[in-house]
Amino acid sequence: MSNITKESNTLLPTGYIQWRKDIEQLIDTAKLKTAISINMGTLSLYWNIGKQIIEKQEQIGWGKQVIAQLSKDLCSLFPDDRGYSERNLRNMKRFAEAYPTFPIWQVPLAKLKELPILQVTLAKLESEGKEFVQVPLAQISWYHHISLLSKVKNELPNLWELHNTKQKNSLLM
Repeated sequence: MSNITKESNTLLPTGYIQWRKDIEQLIDTAKLKTAISINMGTLSLYWNIGKQIIEKQEQIGWGKQVIAQLSKDLCSLFPDDRGYSERNLRNMKRFAEAYPTFPIWQVPLAKLKELPILQVTLAKLESEGKEFVQVPLAQISWYHHISLLSKVKNELPNLWELHNTKQKNSLLM
């Protein structure tokens, strides 16, 4: 009986508990990767829609009415989907305007010196000889991006808020 342990009135083989914990970790990791992938896909879709709205309005001169019509059409075509309201389409446009280099936002290292960033972190970035820091925008949820865009109008405070949001939760969904 050396290879059988007793837990909760059940006889289990030795090593079962650790094996089960390893399986739990695999499941949790897969769920997190799936959530990150879905978030990236949603943000990419929304950024592309926003970019196309901008292009049509700038190149062809389409007005604000096109957003209302697009919302009606998309809601009709995809009745089970959420996210195609006029308000959200305007948010997509703002998102594309705010982050023209999505999914990475490149910030000059010199601009980071104006933020209350940890000096150790700043010194490490400088020692690596980098002129730009890349901020992975897809690690933050749509809701948080929209909240930040409405609160912060300047690139530097926006970067600081993005950094703080990412630090508070590794993935905010």
